[in-house]
Amino acid sequence: MLVPFAVNNSLEEEAFSVAYDVELLFGVVFWVIVYEQNVWRSRKLSVTPLFQNIAREGVTV
Repeated sequence: MLVPFAVNNSLEEEAFSVAYDVELLFGVVFWVIVYEQNVWRSRKLSVTPLFQNIAREGVTV
C-alpha cells in the first residue's frame, strides 16, 4: 500500500487489521506492505528484488 504521507505504526496496524478481515472473509492470505510513495519510488528501493517483483506482478487496488 502506497500512501502520500509518512507511515507510522498506527497506520500499519490499521492496514493489517483491514487485511486480516478480508483474509477471513474470503479465505485467502496475502501480505500487506505499507510505504510512503516517495520512499517506495526512491532509487535505493527500485533496485531491490521486492520492488522489481511488485512492479512486475503487483495489483493496483
